[in-house]
Amino acid sequence: MRLVWGILLMIVFPIELRAEQWAAQTPYAGGVAPVQWGSTAAEAKANAHKACIESGFIDCANGAATALVGNANVFITTCCNLVGGDKCWTTSLASDGNLGRTEAFNEALKVFAAAGFDNSKCSIKSVNSIRTGEKLRD
Repeated sequence: MRLVWGILLMIVFPIELRAEQWAAQTPYAGGVAPVQWGSTAAEAKANAHKACIESGFIDCANGAATALVGNANVFITTCCNLVGGDKCWTTSLASDGNLGRTEAFNEALKVFAAAGFDNSKCSIKSVNSIRTGEKLRD
């Protein structure tokens, strides 16, 4: 009988039973390192930077894109072919649709332009699930 009441209470008064989870992804000069997670944004960001370095990538960015799992669904990484090598920028998105991808791409172009880079040779390099880290269609 206690089990029945416990289940009934969980249905009537749903409580989030798991802790918050954050995801982060660090771009590097030619792409993006695997998605990493943590219980805080800072922990996820540190894990992402560490994973980038441990993967053997050079030029790992100091700042990773972070998102609260459940509030955003995908990381979009845009790379631009620049003199001296590729530069990449990662953004998190709430939805994985063509409109969202276009918005993320346009946001990245603004970042590159603000930094004084030519953004005429830019494209979406990678799309990854925030929840699983899986690479999705580009």
